Amino acid sequence: MFYFLLGSIFGSFGHVLVSRLTSRENFLTGRSRCDACQQQLAAYDLLPIVSYFILRGKCRHCATLIPKSILLLEIFSGLLLFFSLSCWHSWLIFFWLFTALLLSLEDFWTQQVDLRLLLISQIILLIAYGFTGSIWHLETLGLAVIFLGGLFLVAGRKIGLADLLLLLFWSPLFHMEHWLMLIIVASLSGLLFSRANQPLPFIPFLSFALVITLIIAK
Repeated sequence: MFYFLLGSIFGSFGHVLVSRLTSRENFLTGRSRCDACQQQLAAYDLLPIVSYFILRGKCRHCATLIPKSILLLEIFSGLLLFFSLSCWHSWLIFFWLFTALLLSLEDFWTQQVDLRLLLISQIILLIAYGFTGSIWHLETLGLAVIFLGGLFLVAGRKIGLADLLLLLFWSPLFHMEHWLMLIIVASLSGLLFSRANQPLPFIPFLSFALVITLIIAK
């Protein structure tokens, strides 16, 4: 239960981070406030999960509905930390899945990803991975450079730069067959939800495939 609650705190912070990045606000300064009435929120309004139910999903000041995405992200983040430490005994796995979740949320909201968030989070992931003493799969990285480079030349703007960068960053952390499995699972799941002439946020499907691949590779 402790790890679930701790994870929900990360989720609460993550929602603030992504929402402020998408609205181009400074996420390092400024108090949390209601987006509707702009009233600053007290500490007891910001308790992960608990405050949502105490307030019945509404702002204390103006009764505007609180986005359910806040509650869902807090719950998912709590579950991520609980299962990351229970199944993999790894904070690194949690950071990997948590940052993938934040990038998925931003991609889902805007069909764009702040490259600062992507680059910083994934560089931290690689540095942390290096400190674990785990094996670098350079053969997978080599395949990724060739495959993704060719895909970018052929598809151009039809595929997002953030999608390619994520696959590139993740490639040295996987055996080649697991990295290819990730691409296949993400592509097939994406096809199930694709609509003609409508942009498809692909990072949520990459994140889903990441979970599946990590479970299989465990």
